[in-house]
Amino acid sequence: MKIFKHILLFAFVIITINFATTAIMAQIIVDDPPRNGHVAGNSPNIDGTFSSFSELYHSGTTTEGYSIIINTNIGTSQLYYNVYGAAIEYAGSELVSANRNSVTVNLGNMSSVYGGYAFNSVGEASALDNSVTVNSGYIQNEVFAGYAVSNGQTTALASRNSLTFNSGQAIFLASGLAYIPNGSATASENTLTINADTIDSVSGGYAYGGTSATALENTLTINADA
Repeated sequence: MKIFKHILLFAFVIITINFATTAIMAQIIVDDPPRNGHVAGNSPNIDGTFSSFSELYHSGTTTEGYSIIINTNIGTSQLYYNVYGAAIEYAGSELVSANRNSVTVNLGNMSSVYGGYAFNSVGEASALDNSVTVNSGYIQNEVFAGYAVSNGQTTALASRNSLTFNSGQAIFLASGLAYIPNGSATASENTLTINADTIDSVSGGYAYGGTSATALENTLTINADA
């Protein structure tokens, strides 16, 4: 029997969502297990690995159009690592964005998966139009298509992200997550489609804000027997 233990109330159903077309700037295909470290589509290394987020900084505060395809384990049974379509961490008043990035997991074990990951310790953060597709694999923790987190007294926005989980295992799925403990969070127009049965908790769009939190027009579709 296919069972979902928790469906969070941050998901609201709508009929259709139109997503922006992803123009791929660079794509990394990981067929062999990386020697160590997390992997990201915007990594400067040919195998996708990076040792610190400082390696993923760009001339601006936006990372977009990157893609990574996973066909192997990311780490070992002693320690699995994360997968990012693209990631950026920043400390400044400017808006930090991770937009139009993608991850496809075809095989392997890993820790967590992020389509687009944006973190700003001071200013705004947003994750827009990112996508994740999981066709198989064991993910120890969470899967997020768009992930926007800020520690400032500003805003965090996750919008128009798409997550499709066809097969595999994971603890928590969220198409879009916006988190800001001291400001306003919005998760909107995200879509999550589940065609598998080994999931604990799911959310189409998840927003947590210390000042305000808004989750609207998110889509959750479960093609499984309850």
